[in-house]
Amino acid sequence: MVDLIITSGQHRNEMSAIVLAPLVTNSLKDLGYNVLLLFNPEKRTLLEIASDAYKSGRKIKMVEVEELLYAWEDKYIPEKYPGIPIFQFHNYGINPTDFDPTEEFYSDLESMDNVYDTMDFDDFKGDKLAYKLKYSTDGTGKFIIVEIPEITEIYRTLDEVRMLKKVFHHHTFKLFRSYFLSTDLERSRMEGLMGDRVIKILTHGLDYILNKEISSEIAIK
Repeated sequence: MVDLIITSGQHRNEMSAIVLAPLVTNSLKDLGYNVLLLFNPEKRTLLEIASDAYKSGRKIKMVEVEELLYAWEDKYIPEKYPGIPIFQFHNYGINPTDFDPTEEFYSDLESMDNVYDTMDFDDFKGDKLAYKLKYSTDGTGKFIIVEIPEITEIYRTLDEVRMLKKVFHHHTFKLFRSYFLSTDLERSRMEGLMGDRVIKILTHGLDYILNKEISSEIAIK
């Protein structure tokens, strides 16, 4: 019987989460959990999808973007695996002060301190890295979102920005523009955001949530 599911790659630009998901899965298996790890079958980033649309001369509507960004993880997986705790692995940028020459993406990297709970449980209480690892239920009880800090590569070339504005309507571009960015894996590793300590904290965090919160408060449906 599967104890929990970890999903990753719903947003293909969040590369740190994609790298860490199998490592945390193996760590949880070492604790005795039967973990099912699922990756998004769509392998293109939203930027790559936009580039393909641009080459074929078509626009992408908002409903298509929402399907690409949310449907697999938020709808199809919970429907296929009802009653099993689902942890969605995602990234969020912690470098909002980096300067973006295009001035298109800067405002989308914002603090999550007041939005999500933190994984500074037990021995990690007060730990600065654990405080940056966030989680939140989706409001329906179907899954738990895990947000892992990353250094985001903010820059997009002016040609890319022009291409995106031709493919997307103005409101759609503004609403989803942060998904055109990507993880700076080298800088994220250098900042200690992808190492053994992150894996250890995430493993402990998911174990804590499964045993202390899901069993008593979250009640996954």
